[in-house]
Amino acid sequence: MISFTIIVDITSVLSFLFVCFANPGIIHDKKYSEKEIKEKYKVLRRFNCCQICHIYVPETIKIGHCEYCGRCIIEQNHHSFIFGKCIGKYTFFVYIIFITSEMIIVCKIFMSFVLVKIIRINNIYNFFRD
Repeated sequence: MISFTIIVDITSVLSFLFVCFANPGIIHDKKYSEKEIKEKYKVLRRFNCCQICHIYVPETIKIGHCEYCGRCIIEQNHHSFIFGKCIGKYTFFVYIIFITSEMIIVCKIFMSFVLVKIIRINNIYNFFRD
């Protein structure tokens, strides 16, 4: 039977790899040009435009421009220096799983440290008591 620790460790590694190699929602210049958007979405009259990339997207799609990547990301949360890329629409959920698994690992290490200190203090107390 697989222990909880192994499951958390595997989850941490797999989520890290997924966020590293997955597309966070990069908007490519050729995919959304002003002409194509206006032809496809004639009903929509409002568009968001990145002032830096000059990419037009429908108002329903929220975009954010990353200063570090130099690209627009769909529903950009932030740029993560741990992964060296942005956390966007397609990687946010797995990023939360990674952070949660890392917090569990840190708590496990802290509890192990506390337990070892309690055992050592108990041994020292018993040594002087005898």
